[in-house]
Amino acid sequence: MPRAPLLLLLLLACGPDADDPPVLEAHGEPFRRCAILDPSGEEEWRALGLTFRRKGFELTVDGRSDGKAVILALAGIEEAADDNLANVRTILGLAADRGLDAVLVAGGLGPDERQARVILGALGAARAPVLVSLGESEPLEGFRAAFAAARRRAPNLVDMSRVRAAKLPDLSVVSLPGYHEPHYLRHRAEGCGVVPEDVRLLPRLGRGLPAPVVLLSAAPPRGDGAHAIDRARGGVDIGSRPLARAVRAGRFAFGVFGHVYEAGGNATKVDGRTRVAPGEWSDSLLVNPGAVEAIPYELSTGGRAQGLGALVEIEGGRARYRVLRGR
Repeated sequence: MPRAPLLLLLLLACGPDADDPPVLEAHGEPFRRCAILDPSGEEEWRALGLTFRRKGFELTVDGRSDGKAVILALAGIEEAADDNLANVRTILGLAADRGLDAVLVAGGLGPDERQARVILGALGAARAPVLVSLGESEPLEGFRAAFAAARRRAPNLVDMSRVRAAKLPDLSVVSLPGYHEPHYLRHRAEGCGVVPEDVRLLPRLGRGLPAPVVLLSAAPPRGDGAHAIDRARGGVDIGSRPLARAVRAGRFAFGVFGHVYEAGGNATKVDGRTRVAPGEWSDSLLVNPGAVEAIPYELSTGGRAQGLGALVEIEGGRARYRVLRGR
């Protein structure tokens, strides 16, 4: 697409009438731009003894604080198969007694509305706010329809394609919904893509939020090395370069990412290459929890794994994680 029309579309997409994301095109691939800051709408509701207040794309959750954030990081459920849902239940059970402050889901919510609704229903059983961002596998409209239906039964579910900045009692979360390479989008023109402007807006979203601020994105930042969270088959790093620049500029010390499931169970510092081992405290932590789904993956670090998640603790400006496994 010529440069001027694309810029015009991006400007229009940031306006107050952005409820229907436009169709854009990059390298001949059409996609929907859903990482839009829509300031419209206000609502308030209660769930799990917490009060949720949304104003446009910002959310505040009021409740007790203990100064320590405990997060369950998940990604890649992908299909509403019995084995996958069993892994969801098992991993939620493993994390249940850890004093969870939030469940963060970095994409992989199902290929259609029906399956996304079932998966969201399983996630909604968590005894904590469940903040969900979509990635490359979901159709945008199907995801949002499934979310609206699932939230009637589980009001602790938060659609992080609409809410872009969430302030919880012990952590803040900024989301980047969608994926940075349109040719990866399973649903092409109905899939959710990311444009450079979406990444440039991230510092604005994080500004003023109380620490710790966690970035939630199915798209990982570009890394380097065997333990990089975007290390795909063949030893290739496929993460987003603009996202890596945003992270390394000091805007986000902590993040949960998905999509590259063969790098699951790995974490690095914000430089994208210094490995952080499970259980090791670090002043920055970018983690790829891996895929919840029961299909075995050949890991980039060797071996095979299936049914993965990660428990992340943040306290005193430091974080650590450990890998959780399903059935």
